[in-house]
Amino acid sequence: MRYKLIKVPSGIKQDNSQMTQTDAENYFEWFSEIKKERINILKQDIKSHQLDVNKLNDIQIYIKNNLHTREKAPEEIYIEKETLPLAIKNVHEVKKYEFVEPTMSVLFDVSILLGDLLVSEVKGANWSYEKDEDLVNFGYPIIIKKNVNKHYCPLWNLEMLSTQIYEGKAKSNRLEYIYNNHKNIFKGKPKDYENMINSWLK
Repeated sequence: MRYKLIKVPSGIKQDNSQMTQTDAENYFEWFSEIKKERINILKQDIKSHQLDVNKLNDIQIYIKNNLHTREKAPEEIYIEKETLPLAIKNVHEVKKYEFVEPTMSVLFDVSILLGDLLVSEVKGANWSYEKDEDLVNFGYPIIIKKNVNKHYCPLWNLEMLSTQIYEGKAKSNRLEYIYNNHKNIFKGKPKDYENMINSWLK
């Protein structure tokens, strides 16, 4: 069964680099309206692969099995490199590939699953969207909580994690580790630096 892809309405701008504050607000309204439908699609597909939707390690396996890429043309890589901010132009390595569908729809839907999970586990946490136009994830749906100065951006985290998984640089429990770290921050728990350091050394 082919995964049902996301279709963003023509009137909704999804390229956050081109968004205005109004565009970001409209995108978030659309996102809020389709959350339930997309979660149902995701859960059905995960179960069809004999994986447990309630286990983050199974979700990471599911992501790994749904990573599809295409190789970028040399001219694409050159243009992307040239458009990087000067501060990172000489240190940032442009990837030679990019993820394609159904990967992006899967990551989008998993981000909803993770965000809803955090909201259910942390009292006072709720969905919003990044309103700072100077940030690279401007317009992205995020989880916030009053009096917590950090937010959780599930999709942004998943995009980075997917690169690590695809390149063989992520441990099998990496998704669970990242999620629990954000949950502890929202709950006001101190970071377990000993376990953090041990995870880096392994």
